[in-house]
Amino acid sequence: MTNTLLVGQAGFAVVVVVVVVVVVVVVVVVLVIVVVVAAAVEVVIVVLLLLSLVVVVVVVVVVVVECFNT
Repeated sequence: MTNTLLVGQAGFAVVVVVVVVVVVVVVVVVLVIVVVVAAAVEVVIVVLLLLSLVVVVVVVVVVVVECFNT
């Protein structure tokens, strides 16, 4: 029992770390895109930010749901 719990916690910790890394990478990429496009069109910036937020939320929700299912 104890070993199974430890493995489960370790696996969950790894998943959480991966999710955090992915979210950070996405945010950094979006920020870079925003900086590059900033001089051009402000509407594009807003759209990109909204899309990135939606994507991040969806990914986090899916990962959490998968963790609870397994």
